[in-house]
Amino acid sequence: YKITAIIATVFLGISMILYAKNNITAITEKYDGEVFSLSTVKEIVLSLRNNDSENVPSKMKYIELHGLYSEITDKSCIVDIGYDVTKLDNDYLMFTGFENVATDLEKYSDDLARFAEHLSENDIGLLFVKIPEKVSSDEKKQKLGIINSVNPDIDGFIPLLEKKGVDYIDLEECFKNDSLDLCEMFFKTDHHWLPQTGLYACGKISQKLNDSYGYKTSEDLFDIDNYTVKTYEKSFIGSHGRRTGGLFSSSDDFSLVYPKFDTDLTVITKDTGEVKRGSFY
Repeated sequence: YKITAIIATVFLGISMILYAKNNITAITEKYDGEVFSLSTVKEIVLSLRNNDSENVPSKMKYIELHGLYSEITDKSCIVDIGYDVTKLDNDYLMFTGFENVATDLEKYSDDLARFAEHLSENDIGLLFVKIPEKVSSDEKKQKLGIINSVNPDIDGFIPLLEKKGVDYIDLEECFKNDSLDLCEMFFKTDHHWLPQTGLYACGKISQKLNDSYGYKTSEDLFDIDNYTVKTYEKSFIGSHGRRTGGLFSSSDDFSLVYPKFDTDLTVITKDTGEVKRGSFY
């Protein structure tokens, strides 16, 4: 591993130097003779950053090399533009580095309460759905010092909704009550749920709508036994994994979920008004 990393670093480093030289030459020719203003400097910086992130030769090889180095040196966090990616103790990846995601929860809850009141005046109900992160606030899978304020923010939002009479369903509590591991409800290399998780969550929301809002949706629609699940092993790498490379994390299985029962769907195209009707298949 170490010898491979060293050799790869040398070759990729040479290609990076040549790329940077060509990039700087092109920018010099474009702005030759101009008096540089602050806006010009900003334009050049943005140009370099965009080119660097999108057009670097062998871009994915650099990502793989960085991931390999991080794996060898036992680093659990890879810093990226926008969001960092952290490997949890169970090898799942998640975005971190969110500081002060929601700084004014009181205002947001007031806005939602006013919206709920407006809907109620028109005989329309409102249900807020709290979706979970891979790691709950009381779990210890994250490494010490990794910042992720999403859970504290949303956990602080729920009591405000209760205080203001806004109805909600907490899917994290549903998962816990059914003894489901939060991480296992997600792709290992992505922030999205597994398809099976989406079916489960729809079932819980549907149950809430049946109980509180007069809906009469059959529970059979959300029973995984009424579906065929076809799984493609090690066939998917999500947005987290594409930032860290496959040497830092393994790829995911990807499942397609097909209904076993008869279906009748209608699709209306908004722009043209075209109506199509048929089965899921």
